[in-house]
Amino acid sequence: MHLVIWTALLTVPLIVFHKMDTGLPNGFFLLGNLYHVGLFYLNAFYLYPRFLTRKRWPLYICFLGIIVWGSYYLKVGAVMLFCPESLTRGLNTGYFLFPPIPFLIASIIYRLITDRILAERAEKEARAERLASELKFLRSQISPHFLFNVLTNMVSLARKNHPYWNRP
Repeated sequence: MHLVIWTALLTVPLIVFHKMDTGLPNGFFLLGNLYHVGLFYLNAFYLYPRFLTRKRWPLYICFLGIIVWGSYYLKVGAVMLFCPESLTRGLNTGYFLFPPIPFLIASIIYRLITDRILAERAEKEARAERLASELKFLRSQISPHFLFNVLTNMVSLARKNHPYWNRP
């Protein structure tokens, strides 16, 4: 499922910017989006469980701010290093330095949904286990009907052997 979604998301910029002259190398958008995919998984499987779920949200927000800020300067540095002539052409940095915020938000939503599904599954399993243990407990108890029959038989045997009941 992840592979299908990421393939679709990675091909959209290639289709959109195919005809446009951005002055950037052809693989820039692909590498940028691969970087965003890495941020998605970094946030979803490392930052979110270690900081947000353990009530260290101020530290988590600081990390997200550093990621967004660092991403911008990382991309600017990559363009300056590999394609400095594109910066002299006066490019609109908004479309080729796409912020990672949507990917980070998507990873948070992904984790919320995944955690909720896992919690519901664990709750359902606990409920089934609890019902099974209650049923086992009820089966292990002596049934009241059996107990009543035993007591009735004991009373009848006691009456049979008692001298008061056995007079001629």
